Formats: sequence, C-alpha cells, structure tokens
Amino acid sequence: MKTPVWQMIREATSSIQSDVFSMSDIIDSVRKLYGNVNTGTIRTQVNICTVNLKGRASMPENSKPRIADGKYDFLFSVGRGQFTLYDPQKHGVWELVDRAGKMTVAKKTARKSTSKTPVWQMIREAVDALDSEVITVADIIDLVKSRYGSVNEGTIRAQALACTVNRQSRVHMPENHKSRIANGQYDFLFSVGHGKVVKYIPAKHGVWEIAEEDGKRIVKMVISSALPSEPVKAPETVVLKQRKAKNKRPDIESPTRDAVLFYNKAWDDLESYRAQESALNKLFHEFCPDNKHLDNVLLKTTALNAFYATNIYFEYAVAKHIVSLDIDERINRGDITLVTDIASGHGVKNKRTGKEICFYSFATKYCSHHRPLLFPIYDSYVDKLLTHLRDVDHFAEFNNDELRDAERFKEIVLKLRDFYNLNEFSLKQVDRYLWQYGKKMFS
Repeated sequence: MKTPVWQMIREATSSIQSDVFSMSDIIDSVRKLYGNVNTGTIRTQVNICTVNLKGRASMPENSKPRIADGKYDFLFSVGRGQFTLYDPQKHGVWELVDRAGKMTVAKKTARKSTSKTPVWQMIREAVDALDSEVITVADIIDLVKSRYGSVNEGTIRAQALACTVNRQSRVHMPENHKSRIANGQYDFLFSVGHGKVVKYIPAKHGVWEIAEEDGKRIVKMVISSALPSEPVKAPETVVLKQRKAKNKRPDIESPTRDAVLFYNKAWDDLESYRAQESALNKLFHEFCPDNKHLDNVLLKTTALNAFYATNIYFEYAVAKHIVSLDIDERINRGDITLVTDIASGHGVKNKRTGKEICFYSFATKYCSHHRPLLFPIYDSYVDKLLTHLRDVDHFAEFNNDELRDAERFKEIVLKLRDFYNLNEFSLKQVDRYLWQYGKKMFS
C-alpha cells in the first residue's frame, strides 16, 4: 500500500529537529525519506494539513465542518512559508465551519463553562478514578470526555505531556518554562512506555526536575536529592548503585537526547557518510524505487554490500531471491517479517559447512533504505551497545539471540527509545546514534 503524502509529511515534520521549519525543509525531509515525491503535491498537502490556513477549506479533505483534531490537522502556520507542529493548548482550537454554504477556517471561541475546570485537573481526576496501575493516554481521553463532554483531544494529549515528569518534550509547554523540582500541580504522571503512564511517586520513580543547562531547558532525575517537604528513601538510587557495581564499562554513557542530537549532527557533518547516504537514497528512491526488476534490485544489493561490507559474495542470487518475494507492498506497509524472508531462502551457502548463510544485517539495511522510519538497522556494534545497556540500565529484558529476530529487534529498539525518553527521534535517528556510538565504544 502506497503511503499517502499527508502521512509522509507528518512523519517528515516529526523528524525535523527544529520547532519552526519552512516549506523547503518539509519538501527536503519528505524527499529524503521517500524519494522523488512531486513538489506541488507536497505543497498542496501541507496547506491541507495546516489548521489556520484559509485556503485549506477549499480542499476535498476539508469539505465538511469539524474540529481540527484529525489526521489532516497537525501543522500550524507561524508566518509566510513557516510552520510548526499544531498544539491546541498553545495555538488555540481551530475548526472548519460552514458559513452560508461556504467552508471557512476559524479559531474556536472558548465556550464558557460553569465549572471552569482546567484540563490538567480533569486529567488528574481521571487518573485517580481509573482502577489500573498502568494507564493509557487513550483511557484518560475517554474518561475526560465522558465526564466533561467535548474536550479537545489534542488539548488532553498536550496537557498529559505537560504533566509527565520524565518526558523531555514537556519543557516546550508553557507550564514548564521555568526551572523547578517536579512537585507541583503539573507533576503527577510518569511515562512507562509509548502512550502509557502511571501515577508519579518520587520514592519509586526518583525525584525529577526541570533544569537549565547550557541555556537549554531539560528534564532530568535528581538521583541524590529529596523533596524538601518529604524525605525520599529513593530505592531507585540503590538499584543504580548496584548496577554501577556490575558495569564493566563505566566509560559507556546511557543514551540521552543530547547524545542522539550530537551523533546525528556528526553524521550530517561527515562528508563520506553524507555522500554515501545521498547516493543510496537516489538509488533506492529515484533511480530504482521498485523491486520487480532484477537489474534494479541487483544494483541496490551490490551498492549496499559495497558500502556496508555485508559480506554477500553472490549478490546475483540474493537479488533474484528478493525479486521472487514480490516485496513492494510489504515494504511500504512496514511488514517487519520481510527482513527474515530476505535474509534466508536465497540458497547462498557457506562453502565450509554447506549451510545457507543468514544475511540478517543486510536484510535490515535493505528494508531500512526503503522505509527508514519503519525498519531499524541491525549491526554488530548496535548489538553490543544494546546488550551493554540491557545489563547496566535494564531498559528491556531479552536474550542475546533475540536481537537477530527482526520483530523482537524492533520491539527492543522501541523500548530503548521509550525508556530513555527519546520518542521525539525517529528510528533512523536512533539508528545513527546506536551505530556511531557503538562503533566508538566497541571497535
């Protein structure tokens, strides 16, 4: 199934490492991820998805009145050709309205409420009412709406983020613009995974704060501190000390937002990496985008093998195998089982043992270069770094051989992203960090 352009734009804008971005930035990011997408189509779809642009009302996707909280409502115009991600809490609630038979865009006037209950308080009441240790944001939204009526879903999500003490992106919310210990009215949730939270308990989860370092606001845990009004025994601190005692490589640091940003910038700044990736992107997305013709697949297989040294000594057999699988539909929808199908069944055997070779690392790279946001890349350096972080930080439970199972490998990488609060980064950006840092520490 072909990815719709609006979805390409959503994925592309989520990966741009800037609060404000231009139309050119969006076009470049989409083409980097998906190849030679028509510029006019991207521009049109951006206008459709920008909640405060009047021209969107004339498009078929926006032909009916509705509140702007659907799949086509994720961008906000901040000036001519300049955009940011739409946040109802920050930008107000926008809607498409029918005025005298003509669709138009309008900012929704806040309805006077007799209760005047702030949304963060609605969320807190919902969390207290839900009889479950782990709560999904979807559960919170459902209960808030059932109690208070038509509360904007985007506002609920934004306020839940603002109130989650260990989410790095909370610092962008107005409520969290000043440094403080997380012990106030906006500090009552703790993230335990993508879209999942629990009640924040400092004695269990550690003491968190919003701090300023090098002129930037960050979220971090204050391991050795306690709340002034409530001494914390901090069992988490004991666990951390035990882990450090087991750590045979204290020089290896746990993943942080700054580390991921640093290694992605290092990738972009290194001409050889940048040129190699640009060449592969042109090959995979412009010159040979499909996998139906042997010559196209053979070109891509040979190039990947040469650039990444994946040790495929019979590229023709592997390319022919890929063509036989008819993979285009599966790769476009992100079918992770495709990695296993590509890695085996090609008939290339080890000359000494006579057994078929599993080209697992190559298969992850082949799929990722088609859809980098859906397929993580396996590499021996990545393997070693993930195993180390498992043993030291316990971010996930897995056996070493599970890293060579494509479905499990993706789950583990996503757990790493959740555990270290790196959800603002795409799989591709996390890949770059894991490989470069792993190579630095284990080569």
